[in-house]
Amino acid sequence: MIRYIQRTVPRSHLATLLRASQAGLVTPLRHGMNLVAKEYMAAQDPTDPGILVLSRFAGAADELSQSLIVNPYEVDEIADAIAKALAMPLEERIARHGALEPYPAQ
Repeated sequence: MIRYIQRTVPRSHLATLLRASQAGLVTPLRHGMNLVAKEYMAAQDPTDPGILVLSRFAGAADELSQSLIVNPYEVDEIADAIAKALAMPLEERIARHGALEPYPAQ
């Protein structure tokens, strides 16, 4: 199921919503939305993480390079990345998420 929300989400519900998401789509057309991308990653369950689909124009794209990086002007590229994120095997999701953590588990 895809849930598109175009309103403010109460802070008390945000982490739960982010954690429950199999994929996060953060596609600014120019530099921005870095905290949203990082909040999505921080909310994930490391044993069953979602995958971030991130605009190459987001400032965090360099830091979050294990995300699926897309050009937000290329609709087909975004659609392919969403499909890839939703079909990605658990092992790959865990590996990508672990590489994005600031202090990976030892």
